[in-house]
Amino acid sequence: DRAMERMAKQLRQLQDKVEGRPERRARGHPFSREILAAPLPNNFKETNLVYDGSSDPSRHVRTFENMAVLHGYSDSVCCRAFLSTLRGGALDWFHQLPSGSIADFEDLASKLTNQYSSAVAQEKTYLTLMAMKQGEKESLRKYVARYNKTCLEVHSASDEVKAGGLIRSLRAGPCRTSLAKTPARSYEDVLKRCRKYINLEEMEMEFAKLEGMSQPEPKKEQNRSRERSPRGSSPKRSEQRRVSPRRRSRDAKGEKRDEWQRRPMVFERQRYQNFTPLRKDMTEGQGGGAPLKRGTIYMIFGGPTDGDSNRSRKEHARAVKRKREEVGITTRMPVISFKAEDAEGVVLPHNDALVITAEVAGFDVKRVFIDTGSSVDVMFYDCFVQINKELNAELKPVATVLYGFNGGEVMPMGEVSLPVALGSGELRKVRMVRFVVVGAESSYNIIMGRTSLNAFQAVVST
Repeated sequence: DRAMERMAKQLRQLQDKVEGRPERRARGHPFSREILAAPLPNNFKETNLVYDGSSDPSRHVRTFENMAVLHGYSDSVCCRAFLSTLRGGALDWFHQLPSGSIADFEDLASKLTNQYSSAVAQEKTYLTLMAMKQGEKESLRKYVARYNKTCLEVHSASDEVKAGGLIRSLRAGPCRTSLAKTPARSYEDVLKRCRKYINLEEMEMEFAKLEGMSQPEPKKEQNRSRERSPRGSSPKRSEQRRVSPRRRSRDAKGEKRDEWQRRPMVFERQRYQNFTPLRKDMTEGQGGGAPLKRGTIYMIFGGPTDGDSNRSRKEHARAVKRKREEVGITTRMPVISFKAEDAEGVVLPHNDALVITAEVAGFDVKRVFIDTGSSVDVMFYDCFVQINKELNAELKPVATVLYGFNGGEVMPMGEVSLPVALGSGELRKVRMVRFVVVGAESSYNIIMGRTSLNAFQAVVST
């Protein structure tokens, strides 16, 4: 028998050389003898799972373990069944293992995961949710589904972070306005309220399609060339009388309109609020009256300074009222004055903004803008990311919007409390400042408003 086995082995080696296959190594199997000797169950079926080393190995192991638990496989059977799922480079790696080096399934799974650790999917954090944003043409249904799928991949995010991230990332519209006005109780509550606006959005789209199908096509104008006046001719007197002063002033400016613009209704005045009404006595070629208003320069206001909900705002208002009604000893504050020595090194007169360097959480943060018109302390997201590399601080969700950035509303990404130090020597003070983190672009890192100035009892001098 041994002679027959040697002859068969020599024939196989000769056949491999003829066919150009690599020489087989004469060594044992990576599995231990106990694994190889374990019998397979009668109802054993080979699985359809496949792994070739190009995807996440831990996910493949978890999927196989679920299948093995379903069929009740023993540890030895799991090892042999798992081997049947390996393909390509993963199978080649397995056969390179030393003989008898694998004693159980846990050892096999650990070695496979370590070998292909570079293919392990990067774990997502709450910062992934904070970076999400609804697309300009993305429907509410598609975005909520995409956001919810990402939440399932972020295991460390709390319920409040998920809810705040979804509200912040929504495009401006009725859904975000409703969620900002009435804060949700939980992430499930946010999804429930979003579903109502999803139904509303899809119903409006259906109505728009039906209205577009029912509108008749406009009739083509016939003999249009006959109705045109000859070049250089003036309109009749009766036509001049019918033209109102508003129409004459528009024609005098060179504006051309193909249709008569009706006077805006009451509910449309919001669209025309940036324009002043023209005087009735304006005639062609005459000006006068007050100049047209160009726009409004806004300041930053809003945010959770006085509370982040209606209840907290009411409590803040009652506390302020009680303090005003109290009659007691007033706190004596030191007199703050500025001398000529304080202006040394400053070229006067000047109109420069007050931009300083502040120590925030142990970092020297430059480009800190002092804004006495801002009701909140703002930290921009790029600055927060650099500070948070060592702190690992978690943003708390904020449901109150900010106003003043380009005259529009901005939904904060969250808020964080950090220590801020100003001054040096005996005049150095440290206070905890609650920053509202904003994802807008700015040439500054931080905007310090009235809240932090009051905490430091600081006064700005020009």
